[in-house]
Amino acid sequence: ISLRVVSHLADQQKQEKQKKRQAARVSIIDCYNSTVEAREKIRAACQHRGLQVLFIETVCTDPAVLAQIFQYKLQTPKYAQLGEQEARNNIYSRYRKVARSYQTLKAENEPDTHFAKVFNHGTQLLQQHCTGFLQGQIALFLANCHTKKRCIYLSRHGESEFNVLGKLGGDSGLTLKGVAYSFALAGWFRSHAGHLQDGSTVYTSILKRTRQTASQLAGLPLHFKETRLLNEIDAGAFEQWTYEEIESKNPAEYKERAKDKFNYRYPAGGESYSDLVERLGAMIIEIQSQPKPVLVVSHQAVMRVLMSYYIDDLSQAACPTYEVPHNRLVQITPTAYGYTHKMVSLSRETAAVHKRLVENGWSDAVNPAHLCAEQYPEAAAPLSHLAPKSLTALQNQGPALLNAAL
Repeated sequence: ISLRVVSHLADQQKQEKQKKRQAARVSIIDCYNSTVEAREKIRAACQHRGLQVLFIETVCTDPAVLAQIFQYKLQTPKYAQLGEQEARNNIYSRYRKVARSYQTLKAENEPDTHFAKVFNHGTQLLQQHCTGFLQGQIALFLANCHTKKRCIYLSRHGESEFNVLGKLGGDSGLTLKGVAYSFALAGWFRSHAGHLQDGSTVYTSILKRTRQTASQLAGLPLHFKETRLLNEIDAGAFEQWTYEEIESKNPAEYKERAKDKFNYRYPAGGESYSDLVERLGAMIIEIQSQPKPVLVVSHQAVMRVLMSYYIDDLSQAACPTYEVPHNRLVQITPTAYGYTHKMVSLSRETAAVHKRLVENGWSDAVNPAHLCAEQYPEAAAPLSHLAPKSLTALQNQGPALLNAAL
């Protein structure tokens, strides 16, 4: 079967090149290939057709890891329809059959073979000839894989001053509605115990609006990390412009972007969505490595790319068109063969907090950046240095406001 697949892949690559289209960079053949002889035939076939091959072997001896693997397998369509005991017996029977004939990857037996062996889901990684960027990235990804159950939460920052003005990029602060969302977000996690755990990580970009959005979580026992990897797409020469300004002042660039939003790169050192995909590769591996639930507070373009990675129904090429509204939390749950997702709207909670803020004298008539700096002076500092006082900072405004925030 593997040899037929290799032949098919080679033909497909040839056809794509003839059509001058980019062929797939990575294909995965999920077969046992359990003997040295079988692997050598595949390696020779790939070499003959100009394809690189990397064999991946997972070794699990830890009873806890094996138990997690069995739990994942029981959720798959193949076993979900069987009774639990029947499914377990079937899995054990197949494993015993393979184990009798399987020849493990060893350097002395296969000195020319490119391979990576993962032990107990990342506790150890053995590599041989994993050369080049792509194979190195695959090995890095494998080293960060695990089967621990946890959720990944994605959130766009709260409404910012530039959102209201329709401007691209920049480093503006939150509006009053954005501040209200920061309270609603913290309130949701406080009222849903276990969704973030002690020691969970909250990731933000280095830009003010994401840090302010996450600032109300600072009183919880969490790790806060800021990274440029999560910064909004760089609009280059059009930073702090509106799309209307681009259309009127530089119509040629406006039309060029409309033709292909995924590959269009903003001028003067800006980025494209394609660039953003490359930039976020390291971030995805970082998220993957976390054994506890994580929260990522980022920006619209970043959210679009991350959602295209985690949600099957969303294609990467179409991600520039995805709607990513404010005041919504995306909950991603890893499963045996992919991810499930759920959208959690916090619009009602945000509106309730905003109403309380207005009732207590706050208004967008005040410079929103000044409002945030005055109300949350700690938001200008790195989150990891914040004192756990964010939620008590409003107590002098009255218990009603604090209750609404929670």
